[in-house]
Amino acid sequence: MRGAGPRIGQAARRLIEAGRRHPDAVAALTLFLLPWALLGRALLPGRVLSPADILFLTPTWKALAPGLAVANPTLSDVAVALHPWLILAGRELAHGHFPLWNPYAYAGAPFFANPNTALLFPLTWLAAVLPVATALTVIAILKLSAAGCGMYWFLRVLRIGRPAAWVGALAFMLSGSMIVWLEFPISSAFLCMPLLFAAVERIREGPDRRAVAALALVTAVAFFAGYPQGAYLGLLAAGAWALSRAVGAPGGALPFLARAAAGAVLGGVLAAVQLLPFLEYMRDSAAFVYRTEWMPLLTLSLRAAAAFFIPYYYGGPAGGEYWGEWNFNEIALTVGLIPWAVAPLAVAAAWRRTGTRFFLGMALVAAAMLYGLPGTGALRAIVPGLSLAINLRFGALVAFPLCALGAIGLDAAAAGAGTRRARWAVAGAFLLIVALLFAALVDDWASISHARLTGSPALEYTAFLALFTSAVLLVLARVGASAPAGPGWWAAVIAVQLATLLPLAATYNPVTESRWLYPAPPAVAHLQREMSRDPGRVLLEANLPALYGLSDVSGYDSLAPRRIDRLLRPTGDVQLQSITGSSYLSPLSGLAPPLIDMLAVRRVVVWPNAALFGARFTLEYEGPDARVYRNDQALPRARLVGRARCAEDDAALRLIWQRGVDLRREVLLADCTAPLPDPTSGDEGSARIVEDGWERVRIATDAAAPTWLVLADTWFTGWRAWVDGREQPVWRANYAFRAVRLEPGSHDVVFRYRPGSLLLGLSLSAVAALICVGLVFLPPRRRRVAE
Repeated sequence: MRGAGPRIGQAARRLIEAGRRHPDAVAALTLFLLPWALLGRALLPGRVLSPADILFLTPTWKALAPGLAVANPTLSDVAVALHPWLILAGRELAHGHFPLWNPYAYAGAPFFANPNTALLFPLTWLAAVLPVATALTVIAILKLSAAGCGMYWFLRVLRIGRPAAWVGALAFMLSGSMIVWLEFPISSAFLCMPLLFAAVERIREGPDRRAVAALALVTAVAFFAGYPQGAYLGLLAAGAWALSRAVGAPGGALPFLARAAAGAVLGGVLAAVQLLPFLEYMRDSAAFVYRTEWMPLLTLSLRAAAAFFIPYYYGGPAGGEYWGEWNFNEIALTVGLIPWAVAPLAVAAAWRRTGTRFFLGMALVAAAMLYGLPGTGALRAIVPGLSLAINLRFGALVAFPLCALGAIGLDAAAAGAGTRRARWAVAGAFLLIVALLFAALVDDWASISHARLTGSPALEYTAFLALFTSAVLLVLARVGASAPAGPGWWAAVIAVQLATLLPLAATYNPVTESRWLYPAPPAVAHLQREMSRDPGRVLLEANLPALYGLSDVSGYDSLAPRRIDRLLRPTGDVQLQSITGSSYLSPLSGLAPPLIDMLAVRRVVVWPNAALFGARFTLEYEGPDARVYRNDQALPRARLVGRARCAEDDAALRLIWQRGVDLRREVLLADCTAPLPDPTSGDEGSARIVEDGWERVRIATDAAAPTWLVLADTWFTGWRAWVDGREQPVWRANYAFRAVRLEPGSHDVVFRYRPGSLLLGLSLSAVAALICVGLVFLPPRRRRVAE
């Protein structure tokens, strides 16, 4: 033991010496570790970083814990869609199955093609190797770590000093855009933005093939992140950055732009395995149809900018106290107060530094889009694809350049840059912001008084004023200073920045007990038992039945199959969709006869105090959590019918909704190109599902006459059928489902999901991957030396 002390001392000295030799590595390590210190409590036994407690707002789950308070109801999308998909994907990947199709929602829908599942995003793979609670927590923390390290790298590539780059990375990592969207794919795409900019800047430095490969890889990862809209906006911004950096590029502007364009295109091809199935699904989705017909201009008012400076100005999401526009996530765009204090100095004293003018322009253009200022409509019309984007998502494109401007301004302040004009710019911006916020507070006081707020807006304004004043005084103290900034000044800057970021970053994403992570209420356990012996579909809650191995008709998806969506919305009322076109089909959507029968809905779950009336419903379970009714008139999911007729889509929908067709005996076929065989009569025979997988359904049939096999699963491009080993056409039946023509006798029918878009995308991605490997590992070509 006597030698332990000296050995520890020697190790500490070696560690300190290594840190002095590699200061950038130390800075990146601290940025990497900070989110673990911030949210690491969720890794304690019995804890998880998840808003799954939102389920307990519904009576079915509330019965398990009647007194449980929901921490953050704004994160409902995470609780009912994103985390269930992540858990489901993790289970399947852990068993060696890559899920292409989701048989548990909408009577079947693409799973991998839905980008929100993010199956190819590297962090998603952790769900396959870690326990569920640990995976959800670690994935979220690693997002923040990656965002901080990536932003630091970019700022250092711009030759910004280490302390200033560290504070700028801190602002980006803990910005509102990262924190409030942390458990959404939006944050995954957002964290790739500084990596895109850094890769472009590396390409500018010279004809390095590895830099082109790096841009391609980052581009692909941005598309794999699960939010293509965010990846597209990030690429647009990076493209604008490349254009701004073309002048004076070593080797010439055109070669630089050609290399940057080649990297971006190569990245798009590398992501083809995800993009092509996504585009196929998008074209056949309810959201795409909705947005191409009418896309509302969703913007914020300028008053919402108060949340940039006081995140909880409009109240918090808990307890129903929020009284601002849209929801809390849309306006929480804080980057802390230090960037706002030094941005005027960046403009006044560092105008000619790399990036200052670009980031100021980027912030102004993105803010104009976010707040719907005049002229933005023309920009949406000019830029391809921008009209399908939601303006509210431009908040991230405001936060990123503000963080970069803050780092540039801090670097200038640390060097003592600036004159009296710079001092007046900083002071003037401070007075303007303080006055505008005070005027807003006075004007909003009546609304604030009626809101049920747990905090005091007056105290929050006072805290803002104290911190912002401290930040500005720190900046003013450095304007024109002759000596470089010392450690004390930097410590004060970091302290102020942390004080303005931590209140949101440390509290917004709830840490809950892992035992509340999707437990099965008694009603769900009853469904599992009964459906194992008497199969069919259920109506429960969107997306959740998949976690319990139950197939549902309802669902919540940013896309959703348009035919199922249309079938279950007989009125066609757009108000039944969300304003952005994202489709939520509640369990009630499938209750209307004959829809509930043709969809093979065998059991319906309703709240304990609700009841279903009619001869078709039999009460099967009653408890404090729910009632379960059995639908005795539900059609089998696979059945044989003897008659068929052609019907265009509108006619088929009318016949179904108005009960103008006997679906037990007849099938309506779309896209008929030849006369149909004569109908048969009598007993159509039997059909039995003998294998029911994600991408494969096998059915044994027996009939004495020619028949049609109707499978009440969603028809979608890529589904193919084999009858006794020979491929047969798959007809679109009853507007949204599948059918196959069968000859008399016994048959073995297999449906398989083999989308051509995936095979083509995989081929293109493989070619792009080989090119990237060549760019990285093949030796450069040697120039011939003239003899």
